[in-house]
Amino acid sequence: MATERAYKVRWIVAPRDQDRAGRYGTTTHPSLTPAAAALASAESVMAALEDGDLEAQFHVLSVSAGDAGHNLLSSDDLRAALRCYPRLLIEIVYRPLC
Repeated sequence: MATERAYKVRWIVAPRDQDRAGRYGTTTHPSLTPAAAALASAESVMAALEDGDLEAQFHVLSVSAGDAGHNLLSSDDLRAALRCYPRLLIEIVYRPLC
């Protein structure tokens, strides 16, 4: 049986209007997978945004667990999770840090 783990998600909200400033941050979510944590992060951040701020992309930079900090998210896992989770109102894009 799978257990939840605390994942740290690093992200940027990038407005489509280039004259507006974006937001960035880190959120922590207990999830079964890194992709589920990325979607939970997007949903959490989206809920905090005003309606006008939803005209943006949510860039997932990395998902890590513990102090090691390596990125555990793959683009294939995120794509698969997005197919199963259609209710987000903001576009999610994977932009891994090098």
